[in-house]
Amino acid sequence: MSVDAAADIPAAYDVSALRALATSETVLRQAALDPKAAAAVAREARPTLPDRILALLSARPNQTDTLSRAADLLAQRIEVEHGAMARSALIHVRMQDAATAAAAANAIAQAIVAAHNDASARIDRRLDQSRGERLARTEHRRDLARARLAALRANDLAPTGSIAPVAKAPAAPAAHALAEAQRAVAAARSRRAEAARIYGPRHPQMIQIETDARRAEAALQAARAKLATAPSAPGPPLAEGGPDPRIDELANAQEEAERAEAAYDREAARFATPNRQARIEEQARAPSGRDRPPTSIVVA
Repeated sequence: MSVDAAADIPAAYDVSALRALATSETVLRQAALDPKAAAAVAREARPTLPDRILALLSARPNQTDTLSRAADLLAQRIEVEHGAMARSALIHVRMQDAATAAAAANAIAQAIVAAHNDASARIDRRLDQSRGERLARTEHRRDLARARLAALRANDLAPTGSIAPVAKAPAAPAAHALAEAQRAVAAARSRRAEAARIYGPRHPQMIQIETDARRAEAALQAARAKLATAPSAPGPPLAEGGPDPRIDELANAQEEAERAEAAYDREAARFATPNRQARIEEQARAPSGRDRPPTSIVVA
């Protein structure tokens, strides 16, 4: 089985974490509830009475003692090691019968995937809000840097004697309205991402959330347009003669805008983190007669 990469929380996806998860009692008890794995455990535990032990395992799931014994048996017969790919793991199960070993390995892999993906979904929900807030802040800084650079470029470079006053930062109310619109869009995106895990695209709740998200996007576009047309405060007159002092100011504004763009791109990439779900790469199978060892076997 393998796990997709996670740029911001890699510790949750390394093989040592998967190994600990595979040998946890919760996963092994869940695997023991699988009918095929229960049969494998029954045959391995008491080969002469498999049916009776299987009945004990499957009759009432609340029989914790029986499940604990099954989990202990599985724990003694499994090993987890690095797989062929990055962030992947191989599950080995040693049992006397090849088919039952394969069934147990597949059940354990399914239980690991289910537990891992459930934990990943909880992490994503907690991160969505903080990612959205960071994205809104970096977008606000990027827009301010863009506006300052555009204002400087709007003034033709000329000898100082004919220089028009340099435009200052946009008016505070327009910038505040833009920041509020950015926060609203980030919150709408977070709600939409969380709702998409619960509702289908035609569910009334999902339709309402999509409508709210579109309204927030429209409000953001309006705030940006208002910011671009906001009046600028006049600056102090510049002294006549000498080189144009705005050359350095323009270079600094260009550098600031590039840094803001790069910061926004990083946050946007984190907000759209790729899928981190675990998956089974290859089902376990019983070895063929040619490669079957004479004693116990290992199924990956």
